[in-house]
Amino acid sequence: MPASEGRVKTQTILSNGSTDVVVDSDGALLGIDRAHQEIHDGNAFGVSHVFSGVADAANSDVRFSTSTRQPHVIFQIASSGKAQIAFYQGAVLGTGTAVTVNNRDLSKAEATGVTFGHSPTVTSVGELLFSEILPGGAKNSAVGGSASGRDEWMLKASTVYLVRITNRSGAAAEISVGASGYV
Repeated sequence: MPASEGRVKTQTILSNGSTDVVVDSDGALLGIDRAHQEIHDGNAFGVSHVFSGVADAANSDVRFSTSTRQPHVIFQIASSGKAQIAFYQGAVLGTGTAVTVNNRDLSKAEATGVTFGHSPTVTSVGELLFSEILPGGAKNSAVGGSASGRDEWMLKASTVYLVRITNRSGAAAEISVGASGYV
């Protein structure tokens, strides 16, 4: 019964120092997943960038770097046409144009220690970790597509990563790259 109907629930927090469990007065166990808790703790981040008018066969590059903390990350990529996604570790890159990485608890100003920049100068792509095609059609048949895995990447600390999306649609495309996660 909702509290608005006259019944007020109490909650008990049980803790062993590293794990908290909330139990309602009616005995129901309440919980949220780890990623959601990291938002409440001020450790979660989100960032994205849109590339406009990307020529066919051109790359949209994003530099993602970590601090001394090891982040858990899910990347989100969308394109208005067919594209190829590649994810590299240990890339040698310029910083590119910085994009603000936001703490997902907007009441907190804590930095998460990750940096994100678009259009960096690429000296070496590094080691290929992952590659796939993002289906989306070509030219007049382009329908767009997006890729976002539920599987997160647990990145190495103090490492530079390159996310490269190559337009394979046969015409200019819009491409977006985002990342969300926690440290």
